[in-house]
Amino acid sequence: MSFVSDQMKIALLTTHLPFKEVSTHITSNGIIDVVSIIHSDLVNYFGIENPNIGIVG
Repeated sequence: MSFVSDQMKIALLTTHLPFKEVSTHITSNGIIDVVSIIHSDLVNYFGIENPNIGIVG
């Protein structure tokens, strides 16, 4: 799931989970996989040559 505006693009690592289960679904490999997908989409779909990606938790 993502949210897109002219100034910012936001993607979520997990979607549609009860809040109490979120921490059990977050793994290092999962973060790496999602960031790789996000990077690819920013380059290929949005034309951002060298995107800056921040991670918050």
